[in-house]
Amino acid sequence: MRRTISGSFLFIVFFLIVHSPLTAQFGGQGRNNSNGIIATAGAAGADRFITVGGRLTPYRKITHSINVEGSVDALLVRQGDRVSVGSPLLRISRDVVGETYRPVILESRISGIVSGIQVYENQSVKSGTEAVTVLDDRNYLLNVSLSDRDAPAVRKLGSLAVRGKTPEGLVFPGTIQSLSTEPDYNTGLFTLTITFPRNRDLYLGTVLFVDLPVEQASGITVEEMAVQQEDGSTFLWVIDDEGLVRKQTVKAGGSSEGKTEILEGMAEGDRYVRTPSGKEKPGMSIRELIQATMAGNAAQGGN
Repeated sequence: MRRTISGSFLFIVFFLIVHSPLTAQFGGQGRNNSNGIIATAGAAGADRFITVGGRLTPYRKITHSINVEGSVDALLVRQGDRVSVGSPLLRISRDVVGETYRPVILESRISGIVSGIQVYENQSVKSGTEAVTVLDDRNYLLNVSLSDRDAPAVRKLGSLAVRGKTPEGLVFPGTIQSLSTEPDYNTGLFTLTITFPRNRDLYLGTVLFVDLPVEQASGITVEEMAVQQEDGSTFLWVIDDEGLVRKQTVKAGGSSEGKTEILEGMAEGDRYVRTPSGKEKPGMSIRELIQATMAGNAAQGGN
């Protein structure tokens, strides 16, 4: 047997809803409860990211070459020593029959750490012999490759502050330094360089991964169930500034995880009917909307 609900009963239900804490569930002012009738449009927040990664390399690396012919008289540094610009690296003696030369000192051209010594004491050397390698480790570099699809978007980021993350979960701040103006014509890939300040917990050769936003989200998101179709047009039932229901035509984008992106027709903070019941009519007040929705739900429950 079909049960009916009297108008007085509906009024009592409506009165209890409006004058109790449960009002928040039915779209109270400033609320956006997913269980309520009225929700608030929010800004889309699903940027598209790409993850790039690699091993840290030194900011600069210079291998100092000997510029005279002679013999390595003395090595003045050891591997691992820290040097400054002008620090002596080794001494070269020149022994030419009938001539006397002062020893030649090979000096460091950069500040950093000695990473390699390619000669030994008493070795005879010629001009151009590679002798001592010094790493400038003030900053570390992460050089990664980008496709021609992502390179233009990353170029727009400028000197963006980023975060590098190790496989173990440690996070270090970095900054985009540069993007090559042209690709490697063999691979078609661009080279992106990211700098990371020297850190006691960060080492050359450390593997880091960085998330880069290549597409920024735009538009507004609403509950997917709120979006309606009629005669080829897309619309939502919205609540205007006077608290009245009206039909708002919109341009919808994609949907994901129960949300639909609205590209045109809505602004952040606009209120809309989250779960249309089919009882909505233009010009209804919020009270009438709730009454109609409750009556429809009660009638369905009584079938």
